[in-house]
Amino acid sequence: MKRKLPYILLLLEFAAVLSVELLTRELPQWFSSLLAFPIEQTGMALRALSRAGRWGNALSLALWALLSLLPLLPLLRSGVRGRGAESAALAALAAVLCPALYLMVNPHRLYDLFPAAGEEALPVLKALPGTAVWSVVVLWGVLRLLRLFQSGDLPRLLGYLRSLLWGLCALFTLAMATSGGAALAAALDDDGADAAVGLVRALAAALPYALDIAITLRAQTLLSAVRSRDNEGVPRLAHDLSRHCCRALGVMSAAVAGVNLLQLLLAKRLSRVAVEVSIPLYSLAFVLCALLLSRLLEENGRLREDNDLFI
Repeated sequence: MKRKLPYILLLLEFAAVLSVELLTRELPQWFSSLLAFPIEQTGMALRALSRAGRWGNALSLALWALLSLLPLLPLLRSGVRGRGAESAALAALAAVLCPALYLMVNPHRLYDLFPAAGEEALPVLKALPGTAVWSVVVLWGVLRLLRLFQSGDLPRLLGYLRSLLWGLCALFTLAMATSGGAALAAALDDDGADAAVGLVRALAAALPYALDIAITLRAQTLLSAVRSRDNEGVPRLAHDLSRHCCRALGVMSAAVAGVNLLQLLLAKRLSRVAVEVSIPLYSLAFVLCALLLSRLLEENGRLREDNDLFI
């Protein structure tokens, strides 16, 4: 069960993000923007609580203050010494989260910041404080990773690298759900051939990130072999990883070409045709880096075997 837990969490993350992506279209009054989740929903809950009378309003204010100060709790437990940059990021997170929650509780205040915006711009306006909060969260995560990588021996660094790979899996799952979900939501508004092509486009948009996840999981297996000093298994696993990287590059390119060819074949039955060459640059860069690393490990293993034979 312990080994299955990360896969279950990735599946739950995909389902949750895909649901929110679809709900932004079906229930825009509750899910205006993915970037505002879950800050927007928390603000709505606090607003509903504040309208429940005097005690409800007092409880809402207390919860607002508690949630705003929540990022500072790690500072009370571990202190600031040696973690100045991380502590500053957590303090910045608390400083950003407090007004972000206030704006979600009182969304009409967003128009005070952007008086020229109309009601149709509310989802974008709500996404702005959400983006600010999530950007500081990412900053804290990067600073923490940098500190961990700079203050550990090789076994610890390999352990951190394994955690980083799981983080990449979570990031790719998020990207797969958002990119595929956006295309799927657009396909739900169509029917007939347009809906079929939209579904294929959604699958093609999610495919590169699914391949990235598969490659990352194989990189996890390779990393486990490196940590256990399995000199025989590392070259074999590195070769397997490089083979899958090559396949992934071919599949990504074929998917883009296939969608455009499908639209061309069904052009007479489609109400609109959007032929484009959308290259998943981030996925391609990640796969190329994984391919380069796997080939280096594979060649290193061969050189080690040759040296052992020479000795």
